[in-house]
Amino acid sequence: MKRIILYSAFMLLAATGCNKQLDIKPEGVFTEPQVVNSQATAEALLGDMYLKTYAASVTPTQGGIGHSIGDITTGITTLLGTSTSTALVNGTVRSNDPFVAALWNGHYAAINEANVLINLLPKENWNTSLQNTFIAEAKFARAFNYFQLLCLFGEKALNGGMDKMGVPIRLINFNGYDQSQNIPRNTNREVYAQILKDLDEAAAALTNTEVDAFKLRARAQTASCHALASRVALYMGDNDKAIAYSDLVLAVTAKYTLLSSPALVFPDNGAGAYLNLPFTNEWIWCFPVSYNKNTNSSSGDIAYHGIGYFYKTGIWPTPTFISSYGATDIRKNMFVMGNTPTVTTTGRLCPLKFSSGSGSVTPVRAPASTNQSRDNIVVLRLAEIYLNKAEALVKKSGLTQAPVDLLNAIHSRAGLPAYTLAGFANADALLFAIIRERRWEFAFEGMDRYDQIRIGEKAGLPADLGIMNLNSSLTNPNFWALPIPSNDVVLTQGIIKQNPGY
Repeated sequence: MKRIILYSAFMLLAATGCNKQLDIKPEGVFTEPQVVNSQATAEALLGDMYLKTYAASVTPTQGGIGHSIGDITTGITTLLGTSTSTALVNGTVRSNDPFVAALWNGHYAAINEANVLINLLPKENWNTSLQNTFIAEAKFARAFNYFQLLCLFGEKALNGGMDKMGVPIRLINFNGYDQSQNIPRNTNREVYAQILKDLDEAAAALTNTEVDAFKLRARAQTASCHALASRVALYMGDNDKAIAYSDLVLAVTAKYTLLSSPALVFPDNGAGAYLNLPFTNEWIWCFPVSYNKNTNSSSGDIAYHGIGYFYKTGIWPTPTFISSYGATDIRKNMFVMGNTPTVTTTGRLCPLKFSSGSGSVTPVRAPASTNQSRDNIVVLRLAEIYLNKAEALVKKSGLTQAPVDLLNAIHSRAGLPAYTLAGFANADALLFAIIRERRWEFAFEGMDRYDQIRIGEKAGLPADLGIMNLNSSLTNPNFWALPIPSNDVVLTQGIIKQNPGY
C-alpha cells in the first residue's frame, strides 16, 4: 500500500476555518485509506493537491519557469538567465533537461493525489456532502493538470492534431511500480475528452454560492470549472463548446465582474502590505501565494512564487513588446516601469502585475524588496472569457458585431478607441485583433506561447503575431511541444513514445 507524507493544511483549506500555513512540517506518514478516513486528513490531502498543482504550474525548477514559459518564447520577455531558459527560447531543449522532468513529474504528482481523493473517498462514510465537494475539487485539479501537460507535451495538441500523441491518462492512484504501470500516451482527443468530462462532473457538484472571497477565488467553484472548460474548448477547436462554457461564466454576474480599468484588476500592493493580499472581482481562480504567513526569506520558500520577471532576476520585458502598446493604453503605463533601486542596468523594464513589495519607490507599484514575489498569481479571470467567446464566435460565424463588442469591452477600458465592424476587412482581420488583444491583456500571465502556437501556421499573420514570426528559432513545429522526459521513455521500454524531432 502506497504511503503518503501528509502535510498539515494548505491555506486553501479555509473552508473549515483552518488558519494554518502552506509550508507546515509533515505531521506523519499515512497509507492511502488512512489519509481519507477523516475529514481533517482528507482536507489536508486536498490542500496538498492544490499545493502540488501550484508548484508544478509555477516553480519548476526555479525562476517560475512553469509560468514564464508562456512569455519567454514569444518575444514578450528577454532572458539573462539559465541555459535551460535559453534552450526553451532557441528550441534546443533536450529530454534530459531537469526542468522538463520537473514539469512532467510535478503535474502527475498532483494528479495522483487527486486520484486518491476521487477513488477512495466514496468508500468512506463521514459527511458525504463534504466528500462530494472534495471529489469535485479533485476532478477540477486533475483536469487542470492534464490540460497543462497537454499544452506543454502534446504533439500538435494546439494545432488540430487530435489523433496525435497526447499524454498518458492515469485515473487510478499509483500503488507501487510494476510493469502494468507502463501505459502509452493517449491521443490528444482522448485527453481533451477526459478533461472536459472531469470539468463537467465537477461543475455539477459545486456551486457559485460561496460568500468568502478567499474560498471563492482560491478553491474550485462551478464557474472555475466552466472558465477552464472555456479555454480548453477554445484550444481544442470546439467553438460551440467554447461559446457555451463562456456564457455560463458570464451569467454569474453576482460573483465575477469585468472591472472598469486594467488598473483595478491588479491592485497596488507595493506600499508595504504583502500578506493576505486582496483578490479582485475579475479573478475567477488563482494561486493564493500571499496567504502563507511565513515571512522568512529563503531560496525555494513556498511563500515566494519566484517568477523571474516579477522577482527581477533573469527575465525582462522587451522594449519591442512594450512599444507595441498604443500610446494611450493604460496597460503600458500601469504594468511596466523602468529601473528599480535593486536593478540599475539601463533599459531593463519591470512588469508591475502582481506587485507586492515594501518600501517606497516611484511609482509606488514598483516592488523594492524580497517581498516582491509574494503576490497571488491569477490563473483564470473574466477578461479571458470575453476574448475566448469573441474568438470562438469569429471562427464559427465570421465577421459579425457580437465578437467586436466583446473585444471592445477589453480594448476600450484600456483607454483605446473602440473598434468598428467596418474597420475589419474580413474575419481573419478581426481574429488577429483578438489574438493581439490577448497578448496585451495577458502579458506576464503565462499564456502567450499557447495563443501563438494555436495560430502559428495560419496564412496572412501580421508580423507581430504567430510564434514563427515572433521567434525565428522556433520555426519547426515539432519543437512547439516539449520532449517527454528521457527517463520515462527508457523506464517504460519505449511504451511512452518520444515526441517527433527529439
